[in-house]
Amino acid sequence: MNNITLYRNGNPIFNLIENGKRTVDSASINRVLLSDDSLSIKLNSVSVLDIRINDYFVVFGSLYRINVLPSVDKKSNSQYEYNITAQGLMFDLLRCKYFNADATGFGSNLEFPLIGTIETFLVALRNNMKRFASNWEIGTFTNGETKTITFGDDTCLSALQKICSEFKTDFWIKVEGDKFVIHTGNFGKTVPIQFEYGKGKGLYSLSRTNVDDNNIVNRLYVFGGSENIPNEYSNFSTKLKLPNSDFIEDQASVLSFGLKEGSINFDEVYPHRTGKVTALGGSKFKFVDNTMDFDLNAKNTDGSTKYLVAGTSAKVHFNTGNLAGYEFEIKKGGYDHASKTFEIIPFKNDQGQSFPDEAAAAFQFEVGDEYVILDIVMPESYITAAENELLQKGLEQFELNKTAKVSYSMEVDPEYMKKIGVGKFDIGDYIRIVDEPLKIDKILRVNQETVNFIEGGEWNLYRTKIVIADSYEINYASQLILDIKEIKNVMSITNLGQINYSKLGLKTTQELQNLVFDTDDYFNPENIRPNSIETNMLSVGAKSQQISCSVVFFVMYENNPNKIKANAGKIYSQTMDKEWDIAEKIETIPDNDYRYVYGACSKTGTTGTIVFTKEQIKFDSDPNDYYFLIGILHTVVDNVRVLSITVGTTTINGGLIRTGIISSLDGQMTINLDTQEIKAKIKFLGGSDGFTSIDGGVLMSEVIEVGNGAVQNAFISGKTDAGDTTGTSVRFGAGADYDARNTAPFRVQHNGKMYATDAHIEGYVKAVDGEFTGTITALSGWFGTGDKGFTVYSDGIKTRNGFIWIGDQAGFGQDNGQALLLTDGNGQPSINLQNERISSLGKTGISISVDRGATNVALQIKYGGVRVYSNSTGWRDGFTGTKNVNGVSMQFINGFYVG
Repeated sequence: MNNITLYRNGNPIFNLIENGKRTVDSASINRVLLSDDSLSIKLNSVSVLDIRINDYFVVFGSLYRINVLPSVDKKSNSQYEYNITAQGLMFDLLRCKYFNADATGFGSNLEFPLIGTIETFLVALRNNMKRFASNWEIGTFTNGETKTITFGDDTCLSALQKICSEFKTDFWIKVEGDKFVIHTGNFGKTVPIQFEYGKGKGLYSLSRTNVDDNNIVNRLYVFGGSENIPNEYSNFSTKLKLPNSDFIEDQASVLSFGLKEGSINFDEVYPHRTGKVTALGGSKFKFVDNTMDFDLNAKNTDGSTKYLVAGTSAKVHFNTGNLAGYEFEIKKGGYDHASKTFEIIPFKNDQGQSFPDEAAAAFQFEVGDEYVILDIVMPESYITAAENELLQKGLEQFELNKTAKVSYSMEVDPEYMKKIGVGKFDIGDYIRIVDEPLKIDKILRVNQETVNFIEGGEWNLYRTKIVIADSYEINYASQLILDIKEIKNVMSITNLGQINYSKLGLKTTQELQNLVFDTDDYFNPENIRPNSIETNMLSVGAKSQQISCSVVFFVMYENNPNKIKANAGKIYSQTMDKEWDIAEKIETIPDNDYRYVYGACSKTGTTGTIVFTKEQIKFDSDPNDYYFLIGILHTVVDNVRVLSITVGTTTINGGLIRTGIISSLDGQMTINLDTQEIKAKIKFLGGSDGFTSIDGGVLMSEVIEVGNGAVQNAFISGKTDAGDTTGTSVRFGAGADYDARNTAPFRVQHNGKMYATDAHIEGYVKAVDGEFTGTITALSGWFGTGDKGFTVYSDGIKTRNGFIWIGDQAGFGQDNGQALLLTDGNGQPSINLQNERISSLGKTGISISVDRGATNVALQIKYGGVRVYSNSTGWRDGFTGTKNVNGVSMQFINGFYVG
């Protein structure tokens, strides 16, 4: 009899189908490529069932675990309806977070970048999954290029999906013996099975849907990366472009469907040369590549560099090897073309680990390591090769997008499935689908398979629905997390308040002062006197502490202040030029007191171990081992324990101090001299009247001047001049320094008043009033508001109503008035002049003088005449005709004598 058994901890609990007790109405398995593998069961029971989270079923050879309690609907005291969802092994990965886990499964961070080949990421995945069950392992994989992937609060499932997406590969999980094995690679095969609509051909129904709403793209713009291209490249494009074109186009498709554009970026395609370390150089920072085919230091005829970019350091990025993913500046002058030798600048990370590390081979490059050079301009041949590579990738993508992406949902004839047999194909496999009326004849991938093996209580293994397509989308498991997520405030030592930092810093510093001792019997009392040290040079740090240590210490391991883990590593003594291998160690301190941390290294061999003790051990006092004092594990303060590393040297010689890191007591300000980094909220105090503060992105100061060491030519000021009560203190200025602020060519006062000796203003200007003492040049535009104002033309001005007032407008019709009115006529005088101000002097309305020329004409009138007004006669027109005046005949026209 067909049945489904519920298991718990490897033991069967009960069968879901049992006469008189339980029946299964429906059961189905749904599997989606890289996204889903779930079992759904609808069950009726006469009693309440004991079903728990982590119980599981084994159906068709696959394990399905219950991760959420089933829903139950009570119909009566003897009828209970259960809806059970169980999930495949894929979803076990959803139960574990993806930490930067080591081989023990311990990891301190959920948000971190990881660098490596796919093996690196899969090893971290396995290490995390071993917290859930010890039988998780890695199966097949293919190592290729090195990548950097950033993880942020991922589950192991979402991390695996992200990894496969980045490396463009599939994954599948198989039960192999008692192991759960994660495989990656090209999943699926082409099987000789064909489905076609029609009796005996396999299909009950066939439907087609669009996979991508964007549908067809018949013009594709293709762009590459921005590295290693010249500034003037392709009309100043910042990205690599296709050779001789901006896009790829299918003209026939454009004619048929109209233009449909798309774009794609291949940031990984840029002009570069993959070099290889062919020999190691004279130091740990030098390597040789005898295949280097151009001189990095070459210059143009004008003296400018061909390949090096002015103001930018060239960099080496390692793709493989111990330093894969790391990027180093090439030292200035650090490439020698004659020997083809590179010299890079090392750096230290936040934990103080050096890259490359002169002592630890695990952090050094080796022969065979591959690299690329960045932040240079590559030779033209490499640019051309990159453009051609970009074209090939663009064509591949264009072929996928120039036709519509569709999927086909098929309901398969159970008799046909029975005929071909269960298990003949799987999700990820490729099968053929044919339909003549729909013009379909394709081999496509099985993206989804649903088997409804129980319907209406009837068991049938062959009821199958399939979805096939030429592409698939991953439903990222990170999006399946609960919609409502409780956020808790988690305080770590790095987020303690300043008070806690200060208290912790003070106590650890005081403790450090009390615990430090002379490991070498080297201090000379003749040079040390009360309250002073007299010496030509002070070297702080014993010779026995001149070591490089690659051991990484995890203080407060597993959140326990009394537990510390030391990873395996190496100790190298510069003074003895000897190296020891240090084994991994986890130490539990039995109390909250301090401990000295030593590296106990064999005097005759090459191995050592980490020792935690309260004993002060001299470096060379033990007959078998050297005791290198690595640091001091401090007393627990407020449930926090700190490790102070004491290896290294500080030297003071005259006015020169050499050291690595300078730190404040509370740790809130550090200056890392090796990495040129400052961490602080910085305040600059100058005497009694100066204050400057830099806090994040905010700069505060009383006066900021801009210029070089000799001349300052602009400033910003927050100072108020003595006695200023009206806001005349200058806040901004240009063209002068702060001392000459009151005469600066451009200056803005506190009250908003602005001075500019030469201002060019474009746009809207609003002013209440103003004064001009020079020339105003206006070639066009309206002056005024509403109907009040005038328009400037290239040959004159005009008011809105066609007239101009000059003088006292109230003068017309008023005593003591004075005005001039110019109009366009309309029955009114074109020029109306009135000067009736009361004065003891006589007034002249119009005075014309045209002296200095024998042919000058004072007044010329064509047509028109003179009209005169008097109180006795009113308006009188000028006389036209001949008058005899004292016997002389005189001719007049409109009041003017004409001869």
